[in-house]
Parts: sequence; structure tokens; C-alpha cells
Amino acid sequence: MSAVPLPIVDAGPEALFRVGRVCVDGDRVRGSMPVGPWLGAADGLTAAGSLGVLVDNVLGYAIIGSRPPDHWSVSTEITLDVVDDLAAATGRLHAEATTVHADGLGGFAVGRVYDEAGTLVASCTQRGRFVHADRATVESPVVLDEIDEADDLAGLLELDGHLLAVTPRLQNPMRNLHGGIAITVSDLVASAALAATDGPPLVTASIHMAFLRPTPGGTEAAYTAQVLHRGRTSALVDVVGTVAGRVCTTARVAAHPAP
Repeated sequence: MSAVPLPIVDAGPEALFRVGRVCVDGDRVRGSMPVGPWLGAADGLTAAGSLGVLVDNVLGYAIIGSRPPDHWSVSTEITLDVVDDLAAATGRLHAEATTVHADGLGGFAVGRVYDEAGTLVASCTQRGRFVHADRATVESPVVLDEIDEADDLAGLLELDGHLLAVTPRLQNPMRNLHGGIAITVSDLVASAALAATDGPPLVTASIHMAFLRPTPGGTEAAYTAQVLHRGRTSALVDVVGTVAGRVCTTARVAAHPAP
């Protein structure tokens, strides 16, 4: 296995989630991260949204490998479907992705996440759009000298209820909120909204994110959840992320009973 022959940018989000350096193996892009308490939601269980940075990285770099010169790829849609008991995973989680289509406008990649035993934990997809990017910009990220210890995801991201300060440690190479961080926050906000309703505990089964415009660095993003359905065996929540009243992201989060 060798390094991907393109600029690999490890910055704040990768450091926060301990994501290993992305590598290429044939036509597949691979990465991994350890399981730990910092991946937990309020209930202490590993949150589906904690996979956000890992899957966005492997899917994104798979698409970036097909980019035109002097371009980068930005996420327009990401889906994440949990298919096994994420809470039972230990050691490291591994992700791999491959691009199944690319043209002059962007690409589409598919991937999977599996545990140390090779058991499939989640499947994922991403649509990316190519944008012109100055190479010096994407190759000079903000790097964290130290990683603050945190008891859970909310503490790791310094999420204040439904408000998130888009500090440099949460930004992608384009100086906007990392798409994987947006997935994580949307899942946390959706889970909190469900926890405030009556009924048996439910866990996230799938997340479908749409990125409508960048969430700029240096701003404060607000996330609002609307519970569309809450039953005993299923739930559906929409989460909208805004900056100064403008919609930046939307997420539809489906939940079901824990395995």
C-alpha cells in the first residue's frame, strides 16, 4: 500500500477523530480510526455520525483522484447507512471507497466501513463537485499541536446545544466546515431531539446529508431538528444547518431500535 498520488491534507478534523492517513490500494482509497469514548453520544454509545470524518475523507479522496488540474472536490451529498451494531465495535474501524463515475463536473463514490474482524458496519456514498482551488490553499491546512481530551462527541466538537462555532480545528482545506463534522453534528442534534420524545430508545440507522452551500469558517452555525415521525420501532428527523439565517446543510436521519 502506498500514499495516494495527490495532496493529502491532514488537519484539525482528522486529528480530532484520530483518522489515519489516507492511502490507496489499487483502485480503492482506505483509511481508519480507533474507537474510543470521544465517539460517544449522550447515551455513551458510539454515534453513527462519528463516522462522518472518516467516510468523508475516503469517499472524497476517491473522487479527488479524478479531478481536473488545479481543482478540488467539495461534497454535495453524503449518505451513511449503519448495517451492524456500531456500539459493539472495538479496536479500529476501517473504511474504503472507490469512484464509480467521474466527469468534468464531479464524481460519485461508494464505500464501506468494517471492524477489526472484517464485519461490515456501514455503507456510504458521496457525490462531489469539482471546484477550482489554489494548490497552496489546500496544502496549507490548520494543524493541531495538541488534541484536547473529551468525554464525548459534543465535548470534542465544543458543541453548545444546537450551536457550533466553526473554528479552524473543524475546517476542511477550503476553510469551511468539514463535511464529516456536519454529519456528526446533525446526528447529535437529531439524537437529542429524539431523546426528548416519549418512546423506547432508538439509534441512528441512516443519515442523508445535502450540502447546499459552504458553512464558512469563523461563523456560528445553528442546527434545528424537526421530528417528522416517532414510533416504537422507527423515527425520522430532519436537521437544518444555517448560518445567519441561510441554509447550508440539511440532513434526514432515520432511527430504529438498537441491535
